[in-house]
Amino acid sequence: MTSTNPDLQALLDTLAASANDEEAAIADNYRFEERVGAQRQQDYETGLGSPADYDDWLGCHNGDHVANLIKAGGSQFVPETFLAVNSTLQLSAIAPGEDLIRLEDLRYPLSKSTAELTSVQLADLLARRDQPEAAATLRTFVDEWNKARDNWPMFGAFLGDVQEDAEPDDWPHRLRDRLGLEHYQGSATKRIPVALMRYPAKLVLDSAKGDERIAAAFALPTALDGELNRVYFPAPSGHPYGATLNLAEPWQPKLSAEILNLRIDYQPKHLWKIGEIVRPVAYRNLRAQRDQHLALLRRETGDTAYGQLMAGRS
Repeated sequence: MTSTNPDLQALLDTLAASANDEEAAIADNYRFEERVGAQRQQDYETGLGSPADYDDWLGCHNGDHVANLIKAGGSQFVPETFLAVNSTLQLSAIAPGEDLIRLEDLRYPLSKSTAELTSVQLADLLARRDQPEAAATLRTFVDEWNKARDNWPMFGAFLGDVQEDAEPDDWPHRLRDRLGLEHYQGSATKRIPVALMRYPAKLVLDSAKGDERIAAAFALPTALDGELNRVYFPAPSGHPYGATLNLAEPWQPKLSAEILNLRIDYQPKHLWKIGEIVRPVAYRNLRAQRDQHLALLRRETGDTAYGQLMAGRS
C-alpha cells in the first residue's frame, strides 16, 4: 500500500531502508500489501495519527487497531476481518467439505482444565476416545477450552495443501515451519504441547448464519488482520490465498495457502493429534528467507514486479 498518511509513509520509507531486519520486514509487509480496500486503509491510517517511530507505530497498531477491531473480547464481538468494510478480501466459494487444519498451543487450554490434565494425559485420552469415560473427559476439556477462547480470527490452512507435513511423526515441527509460526520456539527444556486441529469448512460457514453483521465466514489475510509480525508475508492481489513464509532450513520452495476464518467452537472430534515442539525454528537469516519467498511468489504468480528484495538494501 502507498500510504495516504504522509507521516506513516515517511516512516515506512525509513524503516524499509533500515539495517534492523525486523523493522524492515514489517515495513515491507505494509508496503507490499495490495489487497486492503481503500476505506479500510483510510480508517486505519486515520486512526494511527502521526507515528513518530517504529515503537509508536507498534503501539498504535497492536494496542489500538488489533486490540479494538481484530481481537476485542466478548462472545458478541465480530472482527473487522469479517465485516462489510473488508468485503474485497472475503471469500464465499469455499467448499463445505473442505477440511482445514490449525496448530494450537495447548499450554493455555491445559491451564484452564479443571481435571488438571497434562499433554501426555490428553494424548492418552485421544487414543482412547472410543471409551465412554475418556470421551466424557475429552468433552469437558474441549468445552472448558471453548469458554476460555476469545472471538478472534483463526489462521488456518487447507489440509490438502499441507498433507505431506501433517502426516509424518515430526508433524509439530514441520507444520510449525511450514505455516510460519515463529513464536512456537520450543526447546528440550521448554517443550510446547500442541494440538493439530482438523475441522470442516461447513462448520465455519454455518457459524456465520443468523448474524447480519457478518459479511463472510472466510477472508484472505492482510497486514491489518493481526499484530505486526516479521514472518508474515502478503501475497499479490491476483493470488487466490495468503502464502505463509516457510521457516524450514534448508528452505523449501512451497507456497502454503493461508486463510482466515470465523471463530468456531471446537468439538472433541476436531482434535486430530497431540504432540510437542522441542526445538526452535532452524532458519537464521530473515532477509534471505524473505527474499527466497518473494522470488517464489513472483515466479508462481507471474508478477515479477511485486515487492522488493531485501538483499543489498541496508
